[in-house]
Amino acid sequence: MWYSNNLSPKKIREIEDKTMATVKIKGMSCQHCVASTKKALEDIEGISNVQVNLDNGEATSDGEVEYQVIAEAINRSGFEAGS
Repeated sequence: MWYSNNLSPKKIREIEDKTMATVKIKGMSCQHCVASTKKALEDIEGISNVQVNLDNGEATSDGEVEYQVIAEAINRSGFEAGS
């Protein structure tokens, strides 16, 4: 892994310990869709650093949460979670 020279060894360990999830999302067509999906994911306990990309049709986040929990949040917000 590549790290900036200004990161301490403790910070590097914190970065390495995080789990990143990427989920495909079908049905988003605008920035309002992105915002509502992002909010739904940010409301899940244990998830942080949520990013939703309209062009790619996917969301990424840090945290150790089961895929089914993430998929249900996306589906409840009106979109379809893929793999």
